[in-house]
Amino acid sequence: MKRAFFVFGGGAVLIAAGVFVFMSKPAVAPDQLPTPSAPAIEESDLRDPDEIVVEGNRFTDTVQGYSGVIPEGWEIEKPVSVRLPLAFYSSEEFVCKIQSGFLPTIKSPNELIDDVKEFSFPYLTVNFTNEGDIEIDGYNGKYLEADTLEQNYSKSIYIALRNKIFSVVLFAEKTDVCEQVFQQFLAEISL
Repeated sequence: MKRAFFVFGGGAVLIAAGVFVFMSKPAVAPDQLPTPSAPAIEESDLRDPDEIVVEGNRFTDTVQGYSGVIPEGWEIEKPVSVRLPLAFYSSEEFVCKIQSGFLPTIKSPNELIDDVKEFSFPYLTVNFTNEGDIEIDGYNGKYLEADTLEQNYSKSIYIALRNKIFSVVLFAEKTDVCEQVFQQFLAEISL
């Protein structure tokens, strides 16, 4: 019995040692690995920065056909791709970000909100959510606001307009200050 245990136990140790040696040797030397490259953006997806016109504190997206006012002291980031939104960033005092633009989708505002709840919320620690109706520049839409442990506060607004969906989203670390700026931003949007 002792001999069987020794043979079986010794065999298991040899197998484990072989697996360890095999796993510890890389198949390719680190200096022979290919250098990762950035994914290429197709030429048809590129946006010309001149499509976003900034005059003083006003901006106009000449391709997507909307305009508004850049919050005081904020920076604007023009998208390099048609798939990226126009983005606005706050100063260092409080961290806020606003993204806006038309989405390349045929989904309705309700479907987009349902997608967020179905595909994002299960992976987040959600403190609270709220959804409802909203009006921007005379157009009706839907909003979803959420506060999560991982991403802080966000408010997403979706408006069906000209067979597209206009989206504007606030991401905020300091909700009260950012929400005030966001409300002013929304009041100045022209669709």
